[in-house]
Amino acid sequence: MSNRAAPPVRGYSPAASRTRIIVYWVLIIFIVIFPKSGVKSGVVPLTTGYALVCLAAPLAMADNLLRSRSSIASFMALAMCAPFGGVVALSLWINGAVTPGAGLAAVASFILLPPVFFGLFASQLAMIPWPVIRRSIIISMRVVAVYGLFLFALKLLTGSFLEIPYLTVNADDAGMLESTKHIDRGGIFKLISTYNNGNLFGASMLLLLPLYIWMERSRVFIGIFIAAMILTLSRSVWLGLLATCAMMTLQSKVTARMLVVSACGLALFVVAIWFIAGYVGNGSNFLIDPTMGGRNSTLDQMTQIGLMPDTPVDMLPEIVYAGVIVQYGVLGLLAFCAYLFGPIVVAKIRFPKLLPVQRYAATGILGYAAICLADGGIMLIPVIPIFLFVSIILLEAPRLMNAGNRIGSPMTTVPGEIFAGVK
Repeated sequence: MSNRAAPPVRGYSPAASRTRIIVYWVLIIFIVIFPKSGVKSGVVPLTTGYALVCLAAPLAMADNLLRSRSSIASFMALAMCAPFGGVVALSLWINGAVTPGAGLAAVASFILLPPVFFGLFASQLAMIPWPVIRRSIIISMRVVAVYGLFLFALKLLTGSFLEIPYLTVNADDAGMLESTKHIDRGGIFKLISTYNNGNLFGASMLLLLPLYIWMERSRVFIGIFIAAMILTLSRSVWLGLLATCAMMTLQSKVTARMLVVSACGLALFVVAIWFIAGYVGNGSNFLIDPTMGGRNSTLDQMTQIGLMPDTPVDMLPEIVYAGVIVQYGVLGLLAFCAYLFGPIVVAKIRFPKLLPVQRYAATGILGYAAICLADGGIMLIPVIPIFLFVSIILLEAPRLMNAGNRIGSPMTTVPGEIFAGVK
């Protein structure tokens, strides 16, 4: 590796850089590691992560304005998000919301957060050294996977969850995980980690999964993470995991070793899933449920589909695309697809050849898009912030490289790194 100093970054100062990195780490901790930290106002969660986003946004705006920072790619992605935000705003104005909580969730997810991330945070992310970003993702995924397995085993052995109010669970949800989070699978409780719900944990992790596997050097931690995903006991998470791993395999160079490893991995996955399905259900009847776990009721509502939104805004159901077309009409579904796939489209337009980090970020988005066919949980915290985080990594990766950060290969440390030793 060359010892030549990295080229200077415009507007760089050591103090500002340290502050930016501290803010970044705090956001990662309370959005990815402890997303449920906080309290509630009635039924509306007021999470620490969202509160920190609100505090960080004006700081990012001030710095961007003072330093004249902007991102064409991220602004293009924001433009792709704008139509769906407009549809949601129009529906709220004309039709109202079923509950204040649903209206607030829709505004936060589809109207407020995209401008904050694409318009403000994207340029700030480009100033974060790539090793810091890589380290944050690896440590975050290790922590939530290990804690998830610990919590799963603790519940299995003692019959109780470890709950830390204001940190691992919302203070107002303490003591109510079993009764309110739909995590009981025939007497066996799903792996929920700090997300308090197995399906939500799986959907959120699928967005980061390709980046994490690409970055992670420890096969042990990769195995722990895959085991955590399987123990969510969620069929939709299993399908998303399978689809994501298949897309990652297709991006790899075909070798005899790769084919053997893929075949062995698939065999182990099928055996594990079949064993779990037989234990918590009736084997094939559990895996092939014609009611889709009760989700077919959403499909039954698709008898009369309009062009524009004509119903009050509500929380989108598990089958996200069906919920979008029912609530927001055909134009709403088209606008939502632009919202979801916009970052990938922009990356393809802006960059002739995607870097490896960009390809894996795009794979995470596509894997999440696949799970939206079954259980996307898109309006639940913290799915949208993680989606937007992965999106700006996809769009800002070339700027990171131009700033002197090497991201062509994730292998920048020696083997054997542990929680405190990831570099």
